[in-house]
Amino acid sequence: MNNKWTVLVGCAIALTLSFAPVYLFTLGVFSKSMITEFGWSRTQVSAGFSVAQFSVGLFSLFAGVAVDRIGNRHVMLFAAIALPIVLAAFSLVSSFMLYVVLAFLIGGVGSASNPPAVLSVLPRWFDRNLGLALSIASLGIGIGGTLMPMAAGVANLHLGWRGGFAVVAALVGVVGVLNTVLLVRDKPQVQPTTAKQVGRPAEETGVNFQACLRRMDYWVIVFAFAVIGAVYWGTTSQFGPIMGDRGMTPLETASALSAMGISVIVGRALGGVLLDRISCYLIGFLFFLSASAGAMLLMVSSFDGSAFAATVLLGLALGGEGDVMAYMLRKRYGQRNYGKIFGLCFGIFNFGGLLGPLVLGRAFDLWHSYDNAGIAFGIGGALAALLLFLVSTSRGVERQWEHVDAA
Repeated sequence: MNNKWTVLVGCAIALTLSFAPVYLFTLGVFSKSMITEFGWSRTQVSAGFSVAQFSVGLFSLFAGVAVDRIGNRHVMLFAAIALPIVLAAFSLVSSFMLYVVLAFLIGGVGSASNPPAVLSVLPRWFDRNLGLALSIASLGIGIGGTLMPMAAGVANLHLGWRGGFAVVAALVGVVGVLNTVLLVRDKPQVQPTTAKQVGRPAEETGVNFQACLRRMDYWVIVFAFAVIGAVYWGTTSQFGPIMGDRGMTPLETASALSAMGISVIVGRALGGVLLDRISCYLIGFLFFLSASAGAMLLMVSSFDGSAFAATVLLGLALGGEGDVMAYMLRKRYGQRNYGKIFGLCFGIFNFGGLLGPLVLGRAFDLWHSYDNAGIAFGIGGALAALLLFLVSTSRGVERQWEHVDAA
């Protein structure tokens, strides 16, 4: 099977079973039972999130290197095998040290299941509808974020947290391997035309990775995404306490989070439709401003803004930023070293997401209010949007690596 639509379905399934849905979304289900058994603090349990996120940021570039050298399918198959093995090992946790070590390992192998390793195969199959293809595949993360906690909850109820980890791992392993073997395919950029070329990988056009690292425009884009990662994940990490400070009930808080989830899907769909029609820089600019406005509206008390409006704005930003990153880097720098270029940017974006919650928590400890941090985050988001606008004007250093979709 080598139809581009089956590859797209395979990518969507792969992201449904990727690091965030499989680990980040399920660990919260099992964490209360682990606290009860081991007597750990919430800070200790949170280390499982932080260490894993740090590891993802650290290894994302290496996943990109592997994609460029051996192809997406092999990297995705590695993730489909290794990720459930490490996840199953959590059922054997007997100490905090082992818990942290496994968190680091699952972040490392999980980087091979993340968007840079999965989405970077789609430009080889899609060209005219690349934005739409990226959007459809990325919906897998939202689907997984919905289904995996439900599966973990049922398993935890009947088998306990140890059995729950094992069941989720088995499900992810079986479906993941079958999906990669049956649906995912690498496609050469140019088909061989002579006997000498048959069996040899085609040369792909684009910016060399080392040359890309020397370009200021690349680092401006990376910095902009790192800032918006800090703004988004910093704000959402304190969502519960912020809503509580505003006097909202748990039910109202849950309703606001539901509104955010819906807006993530809308933002992803909207981004996919628009990316093929208007400038990706303009779309990124608007999504970044959306995150900036949402953060300020939620945290700055003098604005007295609607929490629902704030969560919708933040959800739209989260829904759109991943597709914008993938699309922008491919169109600006080509396919030649796309895995490395995308992987490094995604890794630093994750570091921004790791730093944001720490900065916001520290700011609250200092001022006993989110107001100053909200203003700073709002300004930071607006700055990131402005940086994308400035990069969009540097057409002299940009080349669109256009190819005709052979399918």
